[in-house]
Amino acid sequence: MRAIEINNLNTSEFWDKLNKRNLFHKIDNPIADHRTNTVISLVSKGNNRILNLGFGSASLEEKLYEYENVDLVGLDISGKSVNIAKRRFKRWNFMKGDVVNLPKSLNNFDDVIMLEVLEHIQPSKTFIVLKSINKLLKEKGRLILSVPINEGLQDMIKRGENPNAHVRLYTHNILKAELNTSGFKIIKTIDLYAFRKNYNIKTLVMHIFGSIIKTIQPNNIICVARKI
Repeated sequence: MRAIEINNLNTSEFWDKLNKRNLFHKIDNPIADHRTNTVISLVSKGNNRILNLGFGSASLEEKLYEYENVDLVGLDISGKSVNIAKRRFKRWNFMKGDVVNLPKSLNNFDDVIMLEVLEHIQPSKTFIVLKSINKLLKEKGRLILSVPINEGLQDMIKRGENPNAHVRLYTHNILKAELNTSGFKIIKTIDLYAFRKNYNIKTLVMHIFGSIIKTIQPNNIICVARKI
């Protein structure tokens, strides 16, 4: 029996609107800024070929563009986001497409980045996506991704709310199982917390004392996994 899936609202039109609104600043969305900076620190800057799946408002591209040895390809479901990125980052290649049906022209990448994307893929298609990504990576290539956790999606769905069109709930264990099954070995995970005020101080406290403070749960996982 096929499991019941959350209604999939992820269309080109939906993301044409949402990507425009998702431009953020570290003051009003510090966790998103922290996530971007963390991923920048994880990416090799020397002669590295990167595929960014679901690049959205291109916040990552904006900070990576200064590194001339980085060759980046971006794919997004939003045609408007693709056109904006093409105008802003002229030496890189951007295309419209769906991660569930990746273009056959994509191959031979050192890193694939997929931030806040996996939770938009229905469970019946998750392994199709992850195994496709595995195939287009170089030997020992890496997948760098992030997913939200502890966001209360079930309660939002019950209230008829789903502002970000998520169709998946994730935990550390679910993410690990899906990556292992798809031919990846996790080499690093980083937890982020959605603190609105005093973000840096509170994040530092959780980094030092997180194993002791059990009442505060992380809201985001950044994961680095290597192709095996």
